[in-house]
Amino acid sequence: WPIACFRAVLTVARRKRLGHRSPEIPVTEDREPGRMLVIDCGRSEGYIERRLEDLSILVNRAFEAGATHVAWA
Repeated sequence: WPIACFRAVLTVARRKRLGHRSPEIPVTEDREPGRMLVIDCGRSEGYIERRLEDLSILVNRAFEAGATHVAWA
């Protein structure tokens, strides 16, 4: 993505989250006889907002350093 477009998308996403915190998701285990154990590690309250902030910081630093695009695999 062009970095300017990605920064704009991040700004919109963060503004939509103002005053909201993503809910906590508790750890769960799904265990049935004869089947594998599946563990969902959950997440803490506000996790999404913290990750959006971290991503924003990273993208802004990259922009200031001269980056023109954002990509990940």
